[in-house]
Order: sequence, then structure tokens, then C-alpha cells
Amino acid sequence: MSGGIMTAQTLAQTTEDLVHANRILMRKGVLDAYGHVSVRHPEDPRRFLLSRNLAPLFVSTADIQVHDLEGATDDPRPGYSERFIHSELYRARPDVHSVVHSHSVSVVPFSVVDRPLRALWHMAAHLGDGLPVYDSRGAVDGENLLVTSRSMGADLADVVTARVR
Repeated sequence: MSGGIMTAQTLAQTTEDLVHANRILMRKGVLDAYGHVSVRHPEDPRRFLLSRNLAPLFVSTADIQVHDLEGATDDPRPGYSERFIHSELYRARPDVHSVVHSHSVSVVPFSVVDRPLRALWHMAAHLGDGLPVYDSRGAVDGENLLVTSRSMGADLADVVTARVR
């Protein structure tokens, strides 16, 4: 739903939609067992919904946690360590309504070659001249390849949102 119009939905409807998104994206190969999808809270843009740390195929409505833009939640169950990808993208882009973190086998190879990801047909024209690639190896938290802090999430958000500012 990035950049689009978010229709007025209840929290219950949005939660149910997020559960379906987890399962659909997993079954279509966009998400693997470690990927995650979130959605901005329908009633409070300073919060977002993300499941607890669980493989997307098994997510139910009871597994959805509410996070603030600091990545914090009142839910005591373990959440995703990379929730800062979501929190910092929502902070940087108020117009973004959903974030997907994927390890898709059709996309990951592009992260290790020195070639831009470019549009090959008209339906991908929104990519323009290519997409920015975030390299966590040189990120603010050193050797950790996971985006597990607000500072790393902000670094990622700076890279991937630079073209749209």
C-alpha cells in the first residue's frame, strides 16, 4: 500500500488483512520463514502492526503486536529483532502504509552483484533507473548484518528513501 490511499478500516480488519498478507506472501515465495510484513496502524500513524517472531505461514490474529515508531511494544512475547526496518521506514515516510522485509531468492542475488536492479517491462517502470541497495556491512553498528537497532534502521531508511525526498 505504499504511496496509495489507505481506506478507513478498523483495527480488527487491518489485523486480519495483515494475517492474510503474511500467508499469501509466504505461499507466493516473497517471504521465507524469516521474512516479515507490517502495516501502519489504521487509527494512529505513529504505530504499526507486526507479528511476533514467528514464521509468516503460522501467523494468526493473536500473534499481531502493536509497535511505536521507536520499535517498542507492550507485548511481552519476543518480536522480530529487525522491527527497526519497519519503525524507521514508517518514521521517514509518513505516506508508506506497509513494509515487507524479504529474503526472496529471486531478489537476494542482486544484493551481492555490482549491477542495478532495473525495470525490464512496463509494469516495473516505477523503478526508474534502478533501486538503492542498502549494505549493512558498513553500517553504524559494525559487523552485524541484521538491522537490530534504531540507528541501523535509520541508516537503511536514509538509503532507500533518498530518491523520493
